Amino acid sequence: MNRGSVTSYTISVANLGPSDATGVVVTDTISSVLENVQWTVLARNNAVVTAGATGTGNLVSVTADLPAADTASLTIVVTGTVRMNAPDGDVLNTAYLQLPGQQKQPSNTVISRLAAVTDLSISKSAQHEVFEGGTLTYTLDVENHGPSTANGAMVKDTIPVQLTNPVVTILSQTDGASGTTTSVSGNAVLATIGTLPPGGKVSLRIVATAVTPGTTVNASLVFTPAGVPDSDSSNNVSAVLSNILAKSRLELDKAIAPAAGPYYPGQTLTYTLTARNQSSLGVNPVQITDTLPPAALITDPVYNAPSQGTVTFDPGTRILTWNAGLVNPYATVSWSYQVTLKDTGRVRNAAAIAGPPDVSTPDTSTVIIETDPQTDLRIVKSGTPQAYVGGVVTYRLEIFNDGPAPADGATVKTRCRQR
Repeated sequence: MNRGSVTSYTISVANLGPSDATGVVVTDTISSVLENVQWTVLARNNAVVTAGATGTGNLVSVTADLPAADTASLTIVVTGTVRMNAPDGDVLNTAYLQLPGQQKQPSNTVISRLAAVTDLSISKSAQHEVFEGGTLTYTLDVENHGPSTANGAMVKDTIPVQLTNPVVTILSQTDGASGTTTSVSGNAVLATIGTLPPGGKVSLRIVATAVTPGTTVNASLVFTPAGVPDSDSSNNVSAVLSNILAKSRLELDKAIAPAAGPYYPGQTLTYTLTARNQSSLGVNPVQITDTLPPAALITDPVYNAPSQGTVTFDPGTRILTWNAGLVNPYATVSWSYQVTLKDTGRVRNAAAIAGPPDVSTPDTSTVIIETDPQTDLRIVKSGTPQAYVGGVVTYRLEIFNDGPAPADGATVKTRCRQR
C-alpha cells in the first residue's frame, strides 16, 4: 500500500454443495487507513444478493442466497484510498462468512505493508544562446505525480563555472504546494519544498551572468524526502545546453594622408576611417563617431556619401557621425573625408566605433599631428662680373619660396665688400 493510492480487496464466496445456503452474510471490517471505501458484488450461477449489493463505508456487509446447483458464487470487490496521514506499518484484513445460526468463518488474512511512494519530476528550460556579459535564465518546473505527498522534497542545481552570481526566484506554488525556501552558495542553488501533495507544482527561476564564451550543460535534480521512494527516477533530472557567444569584436583604424609631415597651415589632409567586424556574427547598427579638432585649427570636413550608410556633421560639437548600419561577419567598410589646416599647433583627431553593447565590443583610433610654419627659402644673386672705377655695378637678387608654407615678411640682407 502506498499513501494516496487506491487499494482493492477481492472476496470470493462459493457454495460447493450439497445443500443450498440461504441468508449467507459476508462481512469485512476495512482498516481505517483506507477512506472513501466502496464495494460492489457480482453474483454468478443463480446466486441472489438480498442485501448490500453495493455500499460505501468501512463496514462491508453482504447478504445472499447461494443454491447448491451450479456452484453459485459471489465476488465482492472492495476499493478505498490510502489516507495521506496513514502511519507506516502492516495492514491486516480478514473477511468473515456466517450462515444463519452458525458461527462466523474467517477467510485467509491479507497483510499489506503501508509505506509512502511517489513520483517526482523536474523539467528545465533556458535560452539556447546568450552573449557574454548577458544573463542566462533557467526555468525549473517540479511536479508531484503521486500517489503520496513529498513534503520536504529538494531541488539541487549547480550552475556551470562559465556563469556567475546566480539568483533564484520562486515563480509559483500551485495545487497545494507551499512553503518553498531557497538558498545560494557560490554557484550551488538549493530549494526545499515544504509541502508538496500529489498534483502539487512548484516553478523556480535561476538567473546568472554569462562570463566565459563556450558551451554549457546545466542539470537540475529533484529528490524525494527521506523514507519516500520515487517510483520513477528517470524524470528526476533535467539538463539543458546553452551556448555563450563571444561579443562581436569591432575594430576601427584611422589613417591620414599624407602619412608623414611636415604639416602646415593651408594644407589639405585626407582622413580615412576603416571599420571591421572581426567575428562570425553580423552587428547592427554600427556607428562611427569622429570628434574633429576645434574650428580654429581645421576647417569643416568635406566629404561624399559613404558606400554604406549615412554621414552627418554637427558644427557645434565638431562630431562627424557615420551610421554604417549592418556590418556583416568579417566585413570591412571604409570612408574618407578632407579638411584643411588653418593654424599651427597640435591637431588631435579621435574616432570611435560601437554597436549594441550587449552583442559587441567597441574600439577607438586616434591620429595626432603637429603643424609648423615650415618653408624652404632660396636666393640667387647675379651681377656685373667686372667694373671700372667710377663705373656702375648692378646686382640682381632672386628670392624663391619652395614651400610648403608661406613666408610672408621674409627679410633679405646683402653686404658689399672689397677684396
